[in-house]
Amino acid sequence: LEEASGIVIIIVSLLGCSATSKQNRCLLSIFLVVIGALFALLCVAAIASTIYMSNLNKISDMNFNQLNTLTGSDKGTYDFIRESYGTTYNTSRCSGGECRFIGPAFGCTAITCEASSSVANTLNDWLAEGIKAQGITQQSFSTCVSLATSDASFEGGQSGASAWCGSSTRVIGLINGWSLGMLIGL
Repeated sequence: LEEASGIVIIIVSLLGCSATSKQNRCLLSIFLVVIGALFALLCVAAIASTIYMSNLNKISDMNFNQLNTLTGSDKGTYDFIRESYGTTYNTSRCSGGECRFIGPAFGCTAITCEASSSVANTLNDWLAEGIKAQGITQQSFSTCVSLATSDASFEGGQSGASAWCGSSTRVIGLINGWSLGMLIGL
């Protein structure tokens, strides 16, 4: 994606330079339309990012149990992040991450991914940090898994849902930490 946006910027810049040097009205008109469209897209992305960022800040301060009871735009933000995790889990052909309580202890199996060991390492790091979160109870964890598996747009299946629920607070915290930089990058 970054390479594609860089290539688009280079092509548009070359179009503008060429149109200016040749004083070609047709090329200048095309350049104006393309630059205007890019500017409009940037404005829409900035507004959407600002709205998304406020929701993300709010849910990143919530504990595990509170994430199960989200409503409105906060739930939409949470669902988007959960679906993205499930898509990553599914497209990388991952398995594992099955979490459960053994007495008072909460533990998860390791995640392995056929497509990429680096994705598996990242998901395992998130899972290891996520299971340390406050508010994880057997009931709240079961509710989280049930909500994820009943969501038709979540592609991770049962094990992906378990892995998501084990690592959700960590993933949301990381995304929140990077969101300001992403907004500035836009």
